[in-house]
Amino acid sequence: MSVTSIAPKGGFRRWLLAGALLAPWPSLAHADAAPPSGDVAQVDEVVVTATRREETLSKVPISVTAMTQKTLDIQGIKNFADLGPLVPGVEFDEDDNTIAIRGISSKAGAGTTGIYLDDTPIQIRQVGTIPSNALPEVFDLERVEVLRGPQGTLFGAGSEGGTVRYITPQPSLSKFTAYTRTELGFIDHGTPTYEAGAAVGGPLVEDKLGFRVSASYRHDGGYTDRVDYHTDQVIDPNDDWANVETLRLAVTWAPNPDLLITPSVMLQERYYNDYGQYWEALSDPAKGVFHNGDPVQLWDRDRFVLPALKVEKDFGPVKLIANTAYFYHHDTSNYDASLYNLSFLQQFADQPLLTPTGPSIPGLDSYVADGIVTNKQDNFSQEFRLQSNDPDSRLSWVVGVFLAKDRQENTELMLDPQFDAINEAVFQRTGYFIWKRAGVHYG
Repeated sequence: MSVTSIAPKGGFRRWLLAGALLAPWPSLAHADAAPPSGDVAQVDEVVVTATRREETLSKVPISVTAMTQKTLDIQGIKNFADLGPLVPGVEFDEDDNTIAIRGISSKAGAGTTGIYLDDTPIQIRQVGTIPSNALPEVFDLERVEVLRGPQGTLFGAGSEGGTVRYITPQPSLSKFTAYTRTELGFIDHGTPTYEAGAAVGGPLVEDKLGFRVSASYRHDGGYTDRVDYHTDQVIDPNDDWANVETLRLAVTWAPNPDLLITPSVMLQERYYNDYGQYWEALSDPAKGVFHNGDPVQLWDRDRFVLPALKVEKDFGPVKLIANTAYFYHHDTSNYDASLYNLSFLQQFADQPLLTPTGPSIPGLDSYVADGIVTNKQDNFSQEFRLQSNDPDSRLSWVVGVFLAKDRQENTELMLDPQFDAINEAVFQRTGYFIWKRAGVHYG
């Protein structure tokens, strides 16, 4: 257990009471138990698959940062926003979940950082308005690997700067294990933060059939109040809260000792009720008053589902791996389109609709319009990989074929509920309601 005081920007403090347990079942020995007797404690080497085969991190001939679940828990890492600052050469943009490694980034076309969930690429193509990557939350992971430098040979297009890999625990055919994590936190002048999650796995039929299932729920409390900027009256207190839910199920079947068949499915939904920003003119940080005068609620709902089927066949000196996956990602977010809409309408008006002090519309005290952006990914991928299987061989090789059919859609909807009033006040027309739609498709 640990109690930590965190002081983010804004002058508030967050108090956390957290605990995590990673242990075999049923003995449930604590992960931080004392090392074996002796003068020197043993240090476990991290095994990674950065070169598409299992190797200890110290022997991998590329620049890799790998963090195990235990390290992630100790560091208090919940997502890539927490992880990015701890990895050299990595920059993370929270507005669109884009990752730049060694300064290589792009806001148009194919991404420059590959993002993999196990063997499935999930990065988004930079098209349209505010495309957002579906980054998995950090729960029940075997490790996270960040590969710096071009990785196109083994991880394909979109890995010009590097690759980020989320590796999940695979079902065991011989041993039961369990992992739990809970957290309770308090924010000064805000609402509580809490998390609960559990994972369990092991054999259903010894050496033949195993499973792994995990589920988690996290609520991040808010501390900013959305207010009416005319009166400073609170509309929605502590409205910058967020929820994340995850669920994963995997089953491994071994018809014979040389063949493993692992179907799996992972689901995740993340919802931000509003972004944690406040207006200095309406706030008093010294007294814990954080007011946001934006009349539009800037929410974001992101969800994905990833079913996959992995087949591994051992032919002695050679191993065949096939991975079939379908990735469906749907992200919808809202932004304040008031100024954009008024600047568009002003082109057709004989009077100014925008002034240095804000909107100026005859007969209307205020004006609000919403902009809704939707990103969808429908990605099907198939990989066949044949690789050498002798770790002591002087020559290691990998050859494979990767096929993908990706369809991505970006749409932007601007909704103007006051257009009738503007039509009547400015253009002397009635009976109109407008919503403009723009879309970009890539397949």
